[in-house]
Amino acid sequence: MAAQAGGWLGLRLASRLVPGAAALAAAAGDSAAAARLAARAVAAYRPSPARSIGQAG
Repeated sequence: MAAQAGGWLGLRLASRLVPGAAALAAAAGDSAAAARLAARAVAAYRPSPARSIGQAG
């Protein structure tokens, strides 16, 4: 929780110093979140080799 608060504090400071920094940081965070969601979806819905259709077992 402290790391997240530190990140928000850094973001606020950067947004005061550099116009548009908050938008860039939000876009980067959203991109990372989408990549994590995609990885979780692939892991959840990819069939395991033992359960594949057409294999005896």
